[in-house]
Amino acid sequence: MKPDYQNWVPKSMVYGLAGGTIVAFAAFLLLGATGAVLQGTARLV
Repeated sequence: MKPDYQNWVPKSMVYGLAGGTIVAFAAFLLLGATGAVLQGTARLV
């Protein structure tokens, strides 16, 4: 008997996690890395 190695992760979950990663990275760039929105003490916090 040959094992059946199929993908058990739903495609919608993969797409959702990828989308969340992109949104989180964009928020990091906007709020943390560039200082475009927050500056000074607020950015430090």
